[in-house]
Amino acid sequence: MRIHLLLVMLASCGPHVAPRAQNAQNAVDRAAFAAQRELASARADNDAVKILCERDKAAQIEAIRKSRAERRDEPRVVAALDAKADALRYEVQHCVSVDPSPPCWPIAPMRLVALDGSAVAEMRGDGTIDFAQHGSRKIVGRVSNDVLRDARGAPLVTCVDRDVTVAGTTLKGHYDSNDALVIDGKRTALRDDGTLTLDGAPAGARVEGATADYRRTALLLLFAGVMSAPLMPTP
Repeated sequence: MRIHLLLVMLASCGPHVAPRAQNAQNAVDRAAFAAQRELASARADNDAVKILCERDKAAQIEAIRKSRAERRDEPRVVAALDAKADALRYEVQHCVSVDPSPPCWPIAPMRLVALDGSAVAEMRGDGTIDFAQHGSRKIVGRVSNDVLRDARGAPLVTCVDRDVTVAGTTLKGHYDSNDALVIDGKRTALRDDGTLTLDGAPAGARVEGATADYRRTALLLLFAGVMSAPLMPTP
């Protein structure tokens, strides 16, 4: 028996959509994935800014060191140079890479377990997600830069600005301010003890290994179950 939550999710995202809706969804998918690439580029740019800042401060400190050696017989000048060097060393600590947005799906080992033992979705430390049901196991894909891709690299699910899109379907969701996932008005949340709830009621599953910092990632495992359950053999 599949857990109640998976049944609800499966009912919301049938595999077939009308051609016009499919074309519209493909456009949305392309826009979402383009946004992900821009975000990755912005993060790289911020790292470059951090490196340049550190190099600039280091060059100034080195110039002060040389000047101090040349004017070591002038106590007031030396004191002023030392104060300037100390200020620069402090500024180096603030040459931080400013990430424009924290990851939607931070990666951490965890697994979602159906309380009736019928299914398990698991994330490994490298972001790989696999799914097991009825004694069979398959790799769903791997999460990187807030995109879940299959073994061929094709995007399956993406998250941009807390909005979740499943490729090839009209299914869309959004993480609210408490990191609960809202789809078609239904709210799926993760309690502190790892229990999953649907509109406040127990959903028949729990997540092991997740903490408050990984609630969104834990709920991503639901999508892994949604996409994989229909493809697994039945007893």
